[in-house]
Amino acid sequence: MSTSNSQPENQDIGTIVFDLDGVVYLGSSPIEGASSTISELAERGWQLLYATNNSTKTPESVADVL
Repeated sequence: MSTSNSQPENQDIGTIVFDLDGVVYLGSSPIEGASSTISELAERGWQLLYATNNSTKTPESVADVL
């Protein structure tokens, strides 16, 4: 398969959107393995985005948990 970008075809790089509550953390406790997984993906060059549908928290309070 031919690609139009400059990355090798076998390089798996893209964007991942992580839901925060219940995936990255639960309450104020981290989910086991989430931090190491996120670190590994970031080191490999993935673009990481974070989302939450919890409207009771401000962006600042979410950042404090992270």
